[in-house]
Amino acid sequence: AFQQGDRSMVTCFEEPMPSARLDETQGLLAELLAQMRQRDEELLKTQKLLLTEMKGLNEKWTGPKGTASVPSLEAPQKSSDSLDQEEPQRDVEVSISVKRIYDVKTKEQEFTARLSMDFSWEMPANETPPLESEDDGDWVPQWTPKISIRGKKSEDREETYTSETIDGKECVRWHVLSLVTVYAPFELKKFPNDCQDLHLILQCVNSSSQCMFTPPKDGSLPVRILESGMCLDDFHLLQDFPYTYNFFLAEQQGRAYSTVEIKVKVVRQATYYVINV
Repeated sequence: AFQQGDRSMVTCFEEPMPSARLDETQGLLAELLAQMRQRDEELLKTQKLLLTEMKGLNEKWTGPKGTASVPSLEAPQKSSDSLDQEEPQRDVEVSISVKRIYDVKTKEQEFTARLSMDFSWEMPANETPPLESEDDGDWVPQWTPKISIRGKKSEDREETYTSETIDGKECVRWHVLSLVTVYAPFELKKFPNDCQDLHLILQCVNSSSQCMFTPPKDGSLPVRILESGMCLDDFHLLQDFPYTYNFFLAEQQGRAYSTVEIKVKVVRQATYYVINV
């Protein structure tokens, strides 16, 4: 009986499909083929549209010779010409003479100084200084160091440029006369038996990659003080060490600037207050 049942099942599966179901299947296949054909047509239209847009963008970004002119997102590279035009570091010899200090005011915390400063550096190849017979004092070189006195309240400055030969090399000499009033933060904890440092800080505005202050190469002192020109009111110069100086690099906002710092050391005359108070 089981074998007969198996034969009947096989016979059932081998029977041909009725015509109604065949027609229905053929209709579904035809509908599916139509949908696929429609999708192919839509895909072809989309591809043609994309090709047209890409062709337009290519014509827009292509230069007259057919080379693409699409802007690069990379950082621009400096040409060899621009690298050659960059300013090299220049050593600038500095000589400062403090001619006078006066109006040392404790209440206002300030003092006034008269400075005579000389700067010299090797003449650049592109400079054209006038002849000595034609120099009327108005010549200004193309490159000059820019200087600033830190903490200044006011300044009157006179300056002249000349050319001269030093050790067989043509150099630029810059002479500056400065009358400057400087802020001085006094420490008054031990008043009137106090000592103070009067700071004169000369800083180059050019970065150290362009300008570096150096002492004179002839071995002379870069800083001098004319003690007879000091009019310090109720102060006097410290006898053994009236001043100190220092050449260093000052760091500001990630950059280094060549700097000369002068400290004039003064002592208050306490007897003035003992007698007058």
